[in-house]
Amino acid sequence: MRYNTIVEDFSANPLYIFVAFALMLAVFHLVLVYWVKLNDRAWKRLDYVLLGTAVLGLLSASAQSDRFLSKRYLETFERPRTESAYTMLRMMIDGHTYLCLPRQRSAASPPNFDEIVQEQQALCKRAQEIATKMPAKISNSFPPLEKTGYEPFGIEAKFETGYVQSVRKAAE
Repeated sequence: MRYNTIVEDFSANPLYIFVAFALMLAVFHLVLVYWVKLNDRAWKRLDYVLLGTAVLGLLSASAQSDRFLSKRYLETFERPRTESAYTMLRMMIDGHTYLCLPRQRSAASPPNFDEIVQEQQALCKRAQEIATKMPAKISNSFPPLEKTGYEPFGIEAKFETGYVQSVRKAAE
């Protein structure tokens, strides 16, 4: 069920409305044509025209209901989720400070220490560039992520793959 109540779910689905209309049409046809036996056939034909017009009204009301309920769904569930996802991505890009810390070689340093430091500095610089392009918060309209200034790092990380992958997953 997409909505909170059965009535909302029923009214937002044109197929349900059409099935209900077809059932009501069959029942009214059986009652009016076979049980009550109305004599004026022109009146019956006019009723079918009116019922056909009514179904068009029901279908348009159903579409309007679907738009109304979808808007409420968007405001209630999707907006906070999108804001939260953007905030998390922004925090991950801003949370790169450990990459920017100065490093000093020691006796316990790995043999490829210079490569690691070079990659960390490149990621730090790239994260700062991306963070300056992106707005701090988005709350009303949600443009595609590319229009917010976000760009992938574009650096093949060999040592800080966890950070790059976590930012990429947050962007997805």
